[in-house]
Amino acid sequence: MIGELHKQGLLQSTLVIVSAKHGQAPVNPASTRKIGDTITPALGNIELRQATEDSVALLWLKDQTQAASAAAAVSGASNTGLGEIFVGNALTQLYNDPLKNPRTPDLIVNPNVGTIYTTSKKKNAEHGGFNHDDTNVALLVYTTGLSGQKVTTPVDTTQIAPSILVALGLDPDHLQAVKMENTQVLPNFFDD
Repeated sequence: MIGELHKQGLLQSTLVIVSAKHGQAPVNPASTRKIGDTITPALGNIELRQATEDSVALLWLKDQTQAASAAAAVSGASNTGLGEIFVGNALTQLYNDPLKNPRTPDLIVNPNVGTIYTTSKKKNAEHGGFNHDDTNVALLVYTTGLSGQKVTTPVDTTQIAPSILVALGLDPDHLQAVKMENTQVLPNFFDD
């Protein structure tokens, strides 16, 4: 891609950003532990409205007042691969309140690194969790005028969009999400 941009005389006026929307866990396939659906059976009589299970378990309960009981049931069960449970305040610190937003699950089960809720022989990794391998992705930025350097400041992929707008000479605050979340441009990107 870079060679073709150079060949067409466009490299000097092009901003190239390479990243990914998510990682894949585990990075080391030898660490994979496939356990299938162990979360739903652990709930016993607690009924689900919906469940999504792969690298995390997202659970929507028919009776939202049972969220703490559901968390206790999963915590007490064996072979759930449990790393951490997000429920109540732990959940609302990260997301919208599930009592006010039906898209937010009532309970999130984040398993230990390498554990995925599948029995598929084809899957060796999953995405969507909160572990290091899931949330860390490469980010490479190239444009004329940037010096070659490694920046170790933690960033979010949400910072890419406002950075592109600044590169185009546009105000990133015109993006509603940038204003609402106070998203900053990438560090060291536009330093003079």
